[in-house]
Amino acid sequence: MQCDINLFLIFSNKYVRTCCNLQVSERVRKLKPVGSEVEGIKVQQEEFRALQTSSIEPLTRQVEDCNRLGQGLIQSAAGGVNTTSLEKDLEKMNDKWNDLKDRVRRFYFEE
Repeated sequence: MQCDINLFLIFSNKYVRTCCNLQVSERVRKLKPVGSEVEGIKVQQEEFRALQTSSIEPLTRQVEDCNRLGQGLIQSAAGGVNTTSLEKDLEKMNDKWNDLKDRVRRFYFEE
């Protein structure tokens, strides 16, 4: 029982941090459309690489860890324990994550 509580607290902490970090989508939204000047394109590529390295890549690991912990809690829950709230939290987080990945993909490949 104590182990389950500790795992839940670890999950809750990771979940909150991950959801806060998903706010990086605002930074993606603020990226300017790809320009037509070579120098401008180089600057934008560097800005995008910096965003990818500083935010997106670490966030990928956070989302994976959070999903792993949450799914572990769901699967290890005793019979009759309601995990609906936990499942919805994971779904919300994954929806935000998928939205962010779509924004990045659209910016990088379609702009």
